Amino acid sequence: MTIGERIKAAREAKGATQGELAKAAHTTKQTIYKYENGIVSNIPSDKIEAMASFLNVSESYLMGWEEAIPLDTTWEVELLNCYRNLDSDRANRLFQYAKALLETQTAEREMNAHNNGGNQE
Repeated sequence: MTIGERIKAAREAKGATQGELAKAAHTTKQTIYKYENGIVSNIPSDKIEAMASFLNVSESYLMGWEEAIPLDTTWEVELLNCYRNLDSDRANRLFQYAKALLETQTAEREMNAHNNGGNQE
């Protein structure tokens, strides 16, 4: 997995938009797009640090020095344990439901950012 793919995966796991990540990293949405798509691969260390902090992952994870995203809270561990103990049909339904919730949240955030003039172009 590339640095860009790790940034995108962590951002999507958090349910954040490129605009939200850009704001946290003091950059533009276009720059985040370039990072995620490998157009810019020499990412300044202060941007890696800011993105890691916002995404609740380690800088080492983003850089590819660690493979796993650590689970920070008890409920994350419990959720993962629940998922792992479900039969395949129920696990798939849970996954599809979680994806739908994330898509709805992302759409709502993008609409709110657009309506509040916070859309960084």
